[in-house]
Amino acid sequence: MFLVVITVFAIIGYIEMRPLVKQAKLKALILYASIFLPAFILNLLLSININIPSPAPPMDELVKTAIKFFSSLFPPR
Repeated sequence: MFLVVITVFAIIGYIEMRPLVKQAKLKALILYASIFLPAFILNLLLSININIPSPAPPMDELVKTAIKFFSSLFPPR
């Protein structure tokens, strides 16, 4: 499965990024790579059975902190 993930991502990367490189669209290439690389890494880790922790608990804590902060700035009338 490990080699399948690498092969599929290599093919997709070649097909999608080649025109961006030829047309010298650096901003689009950076944007695409910034999304493509984390997706590749996560899929690679999943293919070798490494558990990836859920981002839900830290996000929940972040939202609660933001709510407390903004409610202290703008108290109810």
